[in-house]
Amino acid sequence: MFQKLSIGDLAFGIATAFIAGILVASMRWNIVFVIVTIAAVAAAFVAIHFLKNIFLWREIGIFVTALCVGAFYYHLYLGWDAAAMRLPFEKEISFPAVVSSEPTESAKYEIFTADPWRSHKLMILAAPESGFHYGDLIKVRGFIGEPDTAGENPFVASPHITLIAEHRGFWLRELLIDFKLAIIKKFGVFLSQDQAALLGGVTLGGAAGMSAELKSDMAASGTSYVLSMYGYKITAITALAAIALKNFFSRRITFFICLALIALFVLMSGVVASVVRAGIMAALALTAKEIGRPFDMRNALAFTAAIMLALNPFLLTGDIGFQLSFLSIMGIAYLTDPIKRWWRYQDPGFLNWKEGTATTLAVLAPMVPLVANADGSFPLTAIPSNVLMFLATPFTVLFGFILAVLGAVSSSAAFCAAKIGAIILQYQIFVIKLFSAVVIPLPVPFSIPAVVAVYYAGLAIFIFYYDDEEN
Repeated sequence: MFQKLSIGDLAFGIATAFIAGILVASMRWNIVFVIVTIAAVAAAFVAIHFLKNIFLWREIGIFVTALCVGAFYYHLYLGWDAAAMRLPFEKEISFPAVVSSEPTESAKYEIFTADPWRSHKLMILAAPESGFHYGDLIKVRGFIGEPDTAGENPFVASPHITLIAEHRGFWLRELLIDFKLAIIKKFGVFLSQDQAALLGGVTLGGAAGMSAELKSDMAASGTSYVLSMYGYKITAITALAAIALKNFFSRRITFFICLALIALFVLMSGVVASVVRAGIMAALALTAKEIGRPFDMRNALAFTAAIMLALNPFLLTGDIGFQLSFLSIMGIAYLTDPIKRWWRYQDPGFLNWKEGTATTLAVLAPMVPLVANADGSFPLTAIPSNVLMFLATPFTVLFGFILAVLGAVSSSAAFCAAKIGAIILQYQIFVIKLFSAVVIPLPVPFSIPAVVAVYYAGLAIFIFYYDDEEN
């Protein structure tokens, strides 16, 4: 008796193979060797687990084809990107450009992207607090630096910039960014600077208005992730919208309004990889619920990654935000239940602290090697710091939305609410500062590829063992 893969499993395999093909090409691996290895592993898997009733040679052929398509597509995109990057590197030039991203502040620069006319997007490293905004038309004079790796934007460091005009970007995105900044500014009327910036970051994303000291403390304590939990923010927005609209509109209209809110939030947050991932998966979850189908986290994750890599295959190895975002969701999808079975707790604990700890471990575990290589080390203290932050995060998000509404309706009501919310925010700031002062690095050399391979193999064994235990 022969057993065939379901449509969902087949689609998942095709999407995963396409992603693997892009990875093969981007890492410059020998594709023939990879195909033979994958085929051997797949054959061994079939022989061990399903030898009696399943043969997947046709499906394996489809997956190998998808792998080759992914590799070919990466090289095709690489050639197109190289053709578009016809810029005079290491020569001083002057050109007009439109600011195409919301500027962010670092210790040395104000960083934003700019789109010159009919040319490749550039990364501009301007002087701190230059005051530029999304949509500004500027004249840039400076030297263009060539990117080190494929997928990175060429950069212009410390250029001379002159403002020519404003409001030359996409009007809706500019309106949404101004709306977000207005909300954060309104928070500052009722809260201290860091409290307002933290509330804005937890509720809407980003670090606008945050002091350099608090940014540094969040990085040291390993709690910066709380600012980029876009899936959590989008879920909160759509849930609150559904509750508010259910008495005024039909279910179908409410569904489309929630989809529109997701799109607007993604646009407002800068269309970066982690936001797009959260937006696509939230839209898939809403759609599955609307049409009465179960939401499959595994398939949604694979389809979302495949869609995003089809638009930009450089994200897979060149965008740490993309990598961390997907690793965290993979942790939630595959590690949360095994951790709970390993822990064997009976109740979730006060304020769900046991649930929060299990989820935090699931999120952080797959990210450890990547964070360690990017930052030099991974702090073990990031686990308790994120658990303690997680306990208050749902209340912070809810408070952020309440204060935003009250701030537009009644200043006195907003002032009273801020006094209560400030307690939650001050607690989170205390946690950040405490664990920025007490940092215990994980003494593992993740710069060695073999160590990384052993680490992920250990996670896979852990997942397999505690998944199998339930059966």
